[in-house]
Amino acid sequence: MEQKSRKLLAFDLKQDNLKKHYPKPKFTLNPQYYKKAYSDIKSFFKNENWEHNQGSGYISNDDLTTVDITDMLNKMVRAMPWIGACIYKCSIGNIADLEDVVLPIRDLSEKVKLEDIDKGITKPIVSQSKSNDRSTPEH
Repeated sequence: MEQKSRKLLAFDLKQDNLKKHYPKPKFTLNPQYYKKAYSDIKSFFKNENWEHNQGSGYISNDDLTTVDITDMLNKMVRAMPWIGACIYKCSIGNIADLEDVVLPIRDLSEKVKLEDIDKGITKPIVSQSKSNDRSTPEH
């Protein structure tokens, strides 16, 4: 039997496709009405007991299996049939421990003088690993 665990889900939507496929209200003067899709998605995940993490990322509050995720995604597609035409990327994974590291980053940043970086005295740390060629999603 598959082990249950908390999940992290992140996605990107194509803006041009949202303009075409997101339901347009009968009475709107807002040319960016389609961006309401993000609040619709946020409400859906909240109702499914997921919390908004950042951007288009969500974390489950419950331990789930692959079957649970499949059921939830089926429910999402039924609730928002336009989403299939708009989704650009969608990734999901297990999370064991998720820790907010904003404070340690801020603490470390105080030790580095930004003006020294600008002058070239201190060089910012850049990953030496070869990164995948990932195109920037439309947002």
